[in-house]
This record gives sequence, C-alpha cells and structure tokens, in this order.
Amino acid sequence: MASNLRVDTILPSSGTTLGIGTASGTINFLGNSNLTTTGDVTVGGNLGVGGTLTYEDVTNIDSVGLITARSGLRVPAGEISLGTGTPRQKLHINASDSGAANMVFTNTTTGTSAGDGFVVGITGGEDAQLNMQESANLKFSTADTERLRIGSAGQIGIAGANYGTSGQVLTSQGASSAVQWATPSSGLSHAQQWYLTANGSTSSGNTDHVLPTDAGTWQKMSDAIGVRAGTLGSDMTYSGSGVFTFPVTGIWKIEFQGWWGIGASDSDHYLRSRIQTTINNSSYTTNQEQANSVKSDSTYTYQGFYVTTLFDVTDTSLCKCRFVLNPSGSNTYYKADGSPPKTGAQFMRLGDT
Repeated sequence: MASNLRVDTILPSSGTTLGIGTASGTINFLGNSNLTTTGDVTVGGNLGVGGTLTYEDVTNIDSVGLITARSGLRVPAGEISLGTGTPRQKLHINASDSGAANMVFTNTTTGTSAGDGFVVGITGGEDAQLNMQESANLKFSTADTERLRIGSAGQIGIAGANYGTSGQVLTSQGASSAVQWATPSSGLSHAQQWYLTANGSTSSGNTDHVLPTDAGTWQKMSDAIGVRAGTLGSDMTYSGSGVFTFPVTGIWKIEFQGWWGIGASDSDHYLRSRIQTTINNSSYTTNQEQANSVKSDSTYTYQGFYVTTLFDVTDTSLCKCRFVLNPSGSNTYYKADGSPPKTGAQFMRLGDT
C-alpha cells in the first residue's frame, strides 16, 4: 500500500483480545499516539514507541539484556544477584574464580583501567580487601566526622592528618575516649642531683625541721664549683620553704643522704631523717624514715644517713616533696657546707604513672 492507513479506533468484534501482526512486520506508535488495553497485546514483529512506555508490573522475564532508566535502577523490596541465582543478601556478588568477586569505584579523575579506583572485595588469596589503588588516603568516619585515616604512604592519622611525631605510639585514653599519640616510657627519662650549700641547726627536739633551716639553700649539683652532674630531662623546681616540684608525672625514685652532727659531750638516741610528700599541695606525710643513735666522746660527733623512696606523681601541681630532720635532742645540726657537698638529694623518673 503506497499511502498511509490511519485508524482512530480499532475494537475487537468480540472478546477482549486484539491481535495485530504480520510475519515480520512492525507496529509503531508515533508522537502522542497511545495504546491502552486491559487485556493482552501480541506483537509478532518489532514494537516501536515514540513516546513513553509505562508499565505497572513485569513478570516472567528470564533475562534482560539492557535496561536504561531515567532515574536509576530500582528494585523495591527485592534482591540483586550477580553470578548466583539465590542471593543471600539484598546485594550478592558471586564469582567463579578467586579474586574476581570485587566491586570497583572509579571516576573521570581516577580513570577506568585495571589499576585505577577503589576496590572492595576478595583477593586471589581469599583475603578481604579495601584497596585504594590511587595515591590518596583511606578514611574512616563516625558521626560524619573523620576518626582514622591511612595515608597514601602508609602513615596512620588520628582525626585527620595527625600522624604524631617520631617515636610516638598510639595509647588508649579509656573506654569513653579516642586513642591518641603519646611518647612511650623508655626507661630513665629524668635524673637530677641537688645539695645544700650551708650547715644548718636542728636545735629543738622532736620537731620536723624542713631543710634548709637557718642558712643556705638547695642548689643543683651542676652549678657547684668544681663539680658537674648533668641533668637528664627537664629540671626539678625548688619553690622555696624546702619544697620541690616535679616537672612531669610518673613514678619517681627519691634519695636523701647527708651528715648528722651533735655537740661535744652530748648524745642523741634518735636522729630521724625523713622524706615527706604531699598529694594535695597541703598536708605532708613521711614516706620513708631512717633513725640513727649517737653517743659523743667529748668532741663533736657525726654520722651519715641515707633514705630512699618511690613516689607516684599523678599531678605536678599537687604532688610535691621535701626533706626533714627530726632529732630527739636539742643540740644537733647537719653538715652541708658544699665543699664538697655533704647533704643532698637525687630525683630519678623511672616510668609512667
């Protein structure tokens, strides 16, 4: 037929099915033409639709070669299975050989070659993998905030590009806090020696005499004339009134040594040497005590003492120490003229608190 055949309406003479077809023909609905049916339409050849094809449900389709959708692919309340006929989850990817069950994410910047993009899946050795193939970071976030990253060179970042400093390690801050970088304890980190510069009197009995008493002061050994004793780590602080403040927290070993003296033809049955500490910057407690007894032989008599203790410094503003002499008699004193040093103290930080 050389001309067009236009039909406004085709109705079946009976029943509800309208069959249109040729051996190899084509039915085209062009422009705004519509085909509406509540029954079956059978097309033996090709079906061309110039407008929109709308459907309510599609069933009994064994395979789909290509689907193009204007707003993406949607599978309401269903599963997507790739490589397996029985999906175990909403999305199930199965492969016939090792290393093939992977998802790859790429864009125009990464490219689409074999070594491009971000790979999630299983390796040929059956290991799970998150593989950023680009020279970029791998980030992990919670509450829409970055918590951990692996940098492109393998560095570990906390809350972003916080990679710590050389020698630091990750340490726990407790169950409710994030980890942080910290410098580990590596043995002795602080050590310092102090001495008293002048002799002092302990004239009243059964009394705590905080050193120094009536003369001189505490001096770092490194400043003594002709004597050098270097400081390891930062300095202790002598804050006056016989009180020492620690530079950092930690477990500290404290040593106190010196000379007792008593007057001629005198005796003293208790010469108590004490290390005292406070954990509240107020009340002091004796950590360790040594007691000497001296009987004079009609001349001045001296006797040495040595006291040591461990002190857990948990707060440098509250935890402090001092050195005390407590004689039972009244005619006593200590030798500390500094030439050479005779009464002094040592501080050594042994490790973390």
